[in-house]
Amino acid sequence: MLHLESFLKEGQQVKILPSERFHVVVFSLLLSYFPSAVQRWECCRKAHQLLRPNGLLLIITPDSSTRIRNAAMMKSWKTGIESLGFVRWKYEKHTHLHCMAFRKVAPCHSCNRSNGDAEMMYIPQDFQEEEDDDSFVGWRSEEDDSVIMECFSELPDL
Repeated sequence: MLHLESFLKEGQQVKILPSERFHVVVFSLLLSYFPSAVQRWECCRKAHQLLRPNGLLLIITPDSSTRIRNAAMMKSWKTGIESLGFVRWKYEKHTHLHCMAFRKVAPCHSCNRSNGDAEMMYIPQDFQEEEDDDSFVGWRSEEDDSVIMECFSELPDL
């Protein structure tokens, strides 16, 4: 029998994990911080590979907007994630968070496996144009810089 411990060696990077061995995968405040929709999509696709049939994918993602403002984005995420072989089990919108639970569909069950794509995993920042580096204007004072430097000096050395 394959044991997870054989993949987790102290002091070494984990480069591969066994497929269909996990009951739960949690993305807590993770997906929205990837710089592209493709990376978010790949993360969910890999979670699908790692989960056992009927395993849970739990996603917590930040949102300081009202329920209605990002509703289209959350619907797009739902459709995209379901197209990978999940069914949405639960969704809650809290003041600053979206909380979603998806269950990996067992191969013997049918689900909404449509032709989803990475672009379904968008966030509003994906559509903002980057500013030129030349247009950046510093907004911190020297006093601000010294306070920041003092805070960093309190951090332990690595």
